[in-house]
Amino acid sequence: MAITATLAPKYNPLGAIYEKYRPLRDPSLAITTDEATKNIIRDIARNRVLVLSNAARNIYFMRFWGNNINGIHDLESANGRKPPLAVISSGRSYWIKTMFEVGKSLIPARYQHFKGIDDIAPFRNGDKIPLYFPYRFSAADYGYRSVYIFVQQEEYEIYARDLAGTGITVIGYEVGMQHQHMLGFGASRYAAAKFFSHIDIPKVWFIDDNVLYIQRLSGFDVFEKRMTPDIWALGGKGLQAYLDDDQIKSIKRLKPIDDGERMGIPLFLQQAVLWDVKQLTKDNNQGAGFNYSPYFIASGEDVSITYFLGQNRCKYFNRCEVLKGSPTIHTAKTLAESNATTSIEAEKNTIRQLVRTVPSIIINNNADLWTFLSASPEFGRKERPEITFMKAGEQLLMKWMYIENQSWNWNIDKLADRLLNPMFNFTEVMYNDELALQNKQIEYDIMLIDTNPPAAV
Repeated sequence: MAITATLAPKYNPLGAIYEKYRPLRDPSLAITTDEATKNIIRDIARNRVLVLSNAARNIYFMRFWGNNINGIHDLESANGRKPPLAVISSGRSYWIKTMFEVGKSLIPARYQHFKGIDDIAPFRNGDKIPLYFPYRFSAADYGYRSVYIFVQQEEYEIYARDLAGTGITVIGYEVGMQHQHMLGFGASRYAAAKFFSHIDIPKVWFIDDNVLYIQRLSGFDVFEKRMTPDIWALGGKGLQAYLDDDQIKSIKRLKPIDDGERMGIPLFLQQAVLWDVKQLTKDNNQGAGFNYSPYFIASGEDVSITYFLGQNRCKYFNRCEVLKGSPTIHTAKTLAESNATTSIEAEKNTIRQLVRTVPSIIINNNADLWTFLSASPEFGRKERPEITFMKAGEQLLMKWMYIENQSWNWNIDKLADRLLNPMFNFTEVMYNDELALQNKQIEYDIMLIDTNPPAAV
């Protein structure tokens, strides 16, 4: 059998960080490495790309909204500025606003900020105070390191209103055109990386919106000093579970790593990663544009790009464990928030329905993946069946990439030979759309839209 799978008996889409993306039981998921199986996996990837591109989900058109957005390049290029933080978020503006106020109330009256990101004072009551709040920065960083939070355009005004006065700059994004957008984890990180490479900011932190703490990291500069032209991404160790209130209260400040700490090879980089985004452009020394793949919708975009770039470009500090808190505050949503959530969910479901139309994915000796999933009485009970199907397809792609990269002994100069290269290298791709870009060199159409432009003279 080319692909052999069983269902995860306790699959829970609301469970632990890794579990909620694995409807197939990972230890029993087996994929052979013959050429026929390689073609099956390639078809899963390419069929998803073609289904979405033929439905005018055009990833080459991007729009970004923000207050004085056209001045960000000049701000971040000024002397003394440090690599900014890019936070990806959706549906959590009120939670972030609430946590900001709670954390602010814990700062000693005579100070404007905590001692630094390794200060455990924000957690004394078990509150989930995110790492990226500006008042958690050290004196050396405070005022010199920006925080940008990226949200889908439907949520831009809501986030801009809720986060006003926090020191966090909200950026609205759209990937696509004419209301035929790409949504999901892959598209959001793809957009954020493209934004900073477009405005020529070389190094950026990518932080999940519920990251609370990074063990043994005394300051962001510890990672930044270890970045070299050969390292494109440097992260910590992502943990599998969210912290509950008691665990948050128990966070300890451990002995920090120093400049001599040995870097290792990660299984994959996620949750908190310092990126050299200059390498994610056609102007890098490889002459090709790489990025998070927007075609990974439910999950896997961080795993896939780590596997794709390999051990020579991706490093991590094993002792710097990333601690996350699941935002579980339940609050009544405003009408605007409810409308935005409904609109985004409807658009996401349209994309899920498109993915559902890809040709049959064959597993277990000629069984169709959808039919296989449907045999479970739990299928469709805990989440929409299209979501489970989409996650299972992405899980198959990830498993293949893991098998393909087990030795991690290939050279980055051979990227053109990698199986899923079409999902990352966007300079040339088979792409059918209204602009007739098929088989042609792709150029990006990126527009920065100032939400508060200067008044006309």
